[in-house]
This record gives sequence, structure tokens and C-alpha cells, in this order.
Amino acid sequence: YLLLLETGVRLTTTPPQNLYLAIGYALAAIRIALSLFPQNRWLDNKPAVRWGIWRNVPFLLLGLVVAVFYFRHAATVMHLQWVWLTITLSFAFYLPVVLWVHKERRLGMLMLPKSCAYLWILYMFERVFA
Repeated sequence: YLLLLETGVRLTTTPPQNLYLAIGYALAAIRIALSLFPQNRWLDNKPAVRWGIWRNVPFLLLGLVVAVFYFRHAATVMHLQWVWLTITLSFAFYLPVVLWVHKERRLGMLMLPKSCAYLWILYMFERVFA
């Protein structure tokens, strides 16, 4: 998402891009820091669900920042008007996995449409840079 944000900022000229970048990098740093805590129990058969939720809160907020950025600049860059929607869809598919996959493993299949949303983003950017 930081790459999406950096690219979007470079393609637009409307302020306040620095604010978006500062918030984006701060949220990414918080997520990384939360992921390093041993309470995540990464190597256990049943990792800590609560820590899984906590470390995804900054990720969700980062996605929200990037989606808002692209929504506000939807008309600025041709072919990128739907990036905000694909980010929103990707999180709509991802959140049930984070929240409930420990109870229902089949929810992990929602990562497939999430990946399709990412492919849609790649397609949109390919059209911009082609």
C-alpha cells in the first residue's frame, strides 16, 4: 500500500500529499513494530488471534488512507479512477479472514478474490504506464 501511495502522490500534483505520506509511513512502521512482538506467537499451531487483530488495525488504516487518497484523486489520473474501489474490496475480503478464520478455516478462500482485486490494480497501473 505504501507503493500505491507513493506512486499516486508522484502522479498527482494536488496537495497535501506529504500528509498522506507521513500518515502512511507512520502506520506501516506501527504495523511492523506490532508484528515483531513475541506475543504474536508466529511459530505456534494456534497464533494469538487478538494480536492478529491488533497488528492489522494499522494495516486497515493504511488501506483507508490510500483508498481515500485515490478516491479524492479519482479524476486526476486516467485509468486509476477505480483504485479506491479495489482497495475497499480487498479489505472487504480480508477482514473476515483476519477476524474469523480461526473459527472457520474455509474463510481463507476469501484471499482469492482479494488477490483478484490486486490483479485489477496492476491492470489499471499497466494501462497508465503502457
